[in-house]
Amino acid sequence: MGDFLRHGVAIVIESGDLARTLCDLLESFGYQAISAPTHALAAERAIAHTSIELLAACVPAPDESRAGIYLEEAAKLNPHLAVVLMLSDPLEQSPGAPARAVKIKKPFGRKALIEAIQLAEARAVKTE
Repeated sequence: MGDFLRHGVAIVIESGDLARTLCDLLESFGYQAISAPTHALAAERAIAHTSIELLAACVPAPDESRAGIYLEEAAKLNPHLAVVLMLSDPLEQSPGAPARAVKIKKPFGRKALIEAIQLAEARAVKTE
């Protein structure tokens, strides 16, 4: 899996050590990774970039309600956006998340993340 290389900006909506670890992993794939602890802050940080390639989001974000999450808005603005939802419970409902989002159960490893990103990319392309 050493040949899994990407480019562009990835936004991670998570906090603490998991956010740092995930950003480091995404940067090893070639992304410019930007971390935000909440969906609201992610939306603010995304404005500075013309294109976001990947959104990896904890749903709901720590210390944030489920209302008004950034995911659906981000997907409408960028139909090519790959969206990966990081969940503690894979059966958890994700209101406001785009239907094409790929769910991944925490904790997960490098291989599972790569597979989730590839599936999210395939689903995004199909929505053109």
